Amino acid sequence: MAKKLNYKNILNSFVDRTKSYSLDVKNRLSTLTLNYNMGITEEFMDNRNFKVGTIGPSSGEYLVGVPNGVFEKIVNYYNTLRSAITGETTTIQKKFNTLNPVISERNYIKKVLLNHLENQFTDITNEVNMTINSLREQQNSLTKTIDILNFVTTVRHDGQFINRSGGRVAALILTAATEVTNLTTNYNASNTYLKNYINGYVTSNFSLNYSYGAEYLFFTNLIYTKDLRTLSFSGNFHTELNELIDRRKDILYVDLLKVDNNKINGLDKTLSVQFKTVLLDLVKSWVRYDISLINDRIFSGVEEGYKILETDIKNYSPNFNVGYSYNTGTTAQNLVRNYLVDRNRGVNDNKFNYKLITQLYVG
Repeated sequence: MAKKLNYKNILNSFVDRTKSYSLDVKNRLSTLTLNYNMGITEEFMDNRNFKVGTIGPSSGEYLVGVPNGVFEKIVNYYNTLRSAITGETTTIQKKFNTLNPVISERNYIKKVLLNHLENQFTDITNEVNMTINSLREQQNSLTKTIDILNFVTTVRHDGQFINRSGGRVAALILTAATEVTNLTTNYNASNTYLKNYINGYVTSNFSLNYSYGAEYLFFTNLIYTKDLRTLSFSGNFHTELNELIDRRKDILYVDLLKVDNNKINGLDKTLSVQFKTVLLDLVKSWVRYDISLINDRIFSGVEEGYKILETDIKNYSPNFNVGYSYNTGTTAQNLVRNYLVDRNRGVNDNKFNYKLITQLYVG
């Protein structure tokens, strides 16, 4: 009886890990955007390593990868904004100061902005860090199955080390052409769903376009008051606005308009009323940016794309039994040995193939 290897489990593992990875991409990018702002997600997606590699017969940008330099940019924005608040040169403070507040009211606004900036810096960096770590782990798990199936279906060999210490290998050549072709066809059909999701609904949708600076980046998710419903926005974005009002907070808005007749821990009542109008006018463009993109990028983007992938990609019931024979030739031995070494040690380059989790570094 001919010797055979069954590739059903590894193929189904690829399907399961594709769904798990894609679900994490959807959840993480949706959370980052809905809970914070579109700009944070744009910064996250702007410059990434380990996004390009080979899946099946083709190479391209098929995974999200790992952000490069995002923490450095957030720190720079934080330092710039902190200096601006201290010097009272933020847009919020300049608008407020046109209303002729007394020194104690100006100091109150400065204190509020500095306190919220510190909290936001911690919250945003923690969220970005959790997002990166989760996507790294999911990507690393997925690419382990990709590397195996790539080798089997394109090189049509398999094998293993004979000794735990490595060195000698058992090189197997897959001899059942029809069965290998069947495995290859099904693998490529499944990986097409992954490529379509990442390329069509994720990486192409988050260009770095926001133009409102660090105040928007750190503060916009803290001004989502119900008072925003009194503003007029071009376009029909009532659903998107209500969604973000429900998801985000209004604590900065409330603190900035707090009334204190002593003008120490708040504003004079008349000044608060005046500042409310100015503040709403200021943040209107911030809100408009997010609500105008939230449907295309999130609801009809990463979330709808995942629904399509989840519906289309399926586990396999039939066995994929592939006949093989041992190949003792030097070429085959070296081919299999190099493949196994790359899987075990990883390859230090910028592609997603053959990576240990430690090699998926955050630039």
